[in-house]
Amino acid sequence: MHIKRGSSLNLTLGVAYMGWEAIIDMHKQFNHTTLLGKQLDNNTWKFKWNFGHLNSEHTIDITLMQPINDVEFIISPYSKVVSSLEEALALNDWKLFSPSVIHSQFRESIWEIVHTANISRERKLKWFAACYPEKQKLSKVASQLLQSEYTIGIIGQTTNTLEEASEEQGIWKYVDVTNIFSNAAFEFDYDIFRKYVSYKLKILEEYNGPEYFKLISNFESNKLIQSIIFQNYSTSRMKGKFTNALDLQGPLDLICCHDCRAHSSVTDFVLRKTCSSCGGRLRPSMTLAGEKFKKKNWVNVVTEFEKAELIFCIDCDVSVPYFSKLMEKTNGNVIILSTTKQLIEIKKNTRTEHYIEIDPNKFLSEINMLLSL
Repeated sequence: MHIKRGSSLNLTLGVAYMGWEAIIDMHKQFNHTTLLGKQLDNNTWKFKWNFGHLNSEHTIDITLMQPINDVEFIISPYSKVVSSLEEALALNDWKLFSPSVIHSQFRESIWEIVHTANISRERKLKWFAACYPEKQKLSKVASQLLQSEYTIGIIGQTTNTLEEASEEQGIWKYVDVTNIFSNAAFEFDYDIFRKYVSYKLKILEEYNGPEYFKLISNFESNKLIQSIIFQNYSTSRMKGKFTNALDLQGPLDLICCHDCRAHSSVTDFVLRKTCSSCGGRLRPSMTLAGEKFKKKNWVNVVTEFEKAELIFCIDCDVSVPYFSKLMEKTNGNVIILSTTKQLIEIKKNTRTEHYIEIDPNKFLSEINMLLSL
């Protein structure tokens, strides 16, 4: 085969031509450069750079500077053949480029070089996405977190794992507790209401929240998240993990009188005492199902949604009507992390991304790893 000087050919990424394959394609604005590799008979590789043009079909248009023969494939008078990735990368200022495609056989080796390099986190995330295409959603979320000027986190369920592991569930294993946190239960079945709330208060005494609380707190400390909102009830201990924590429903461990709203203690509530001021029944000050949110809580949460450029919803119940109303208040991007498969319909916000049936602890831990690069 003979091709004249100045002729063009087309080389598809990952497909060998005369033994040469595209290992890395990189771009910087409208400039492209490609590292080519050739596997030798002894299974070692040699590498060289081509400064060709990558078209929209991920193929390289190469202008040959001299004829090809069966022995050598010379692409450019400026290319140099080397025998290792490290040497090859040293020949090009790759730190200024972002990768488009990386040969699957070299992804881990390239990432080992890149992740310790002195480049910005944003560019490292792009290299991570190219090296691990199956984890692109992680790098995308991490990039959004870095770029957002105001991010809020909404925390939904916080005690599922603890309840399942508790040895003191007793009768609650056999009772439908779905509607116990309701105004109806308080009014018409106060004894069951009080017993169940007392049980919850007991198991939450030393509870610091799910594992991912530490990660969210770390994001907040590093000014990556500006506020935390508890969708369901909170406790003083859980809220204390964050600098700026807001309630929607309210705290479970702040006890008051249902009638006069005078404050009381958890001990008085558990011991079945009544209000010392008016004799009324005691209850948590949180909003129960069937009641309206406290105006101050609702206004504060809406204000956060209006300011947010990025919203993390972690194990939230997105099926409740007020959730859609909150989503209408934001122009930001919304990321929903859920351990369960939920029917999610948020039609007015096209920037919503759903990651369902995942472990928030693992997902956020990997995000934290990427942000610490």
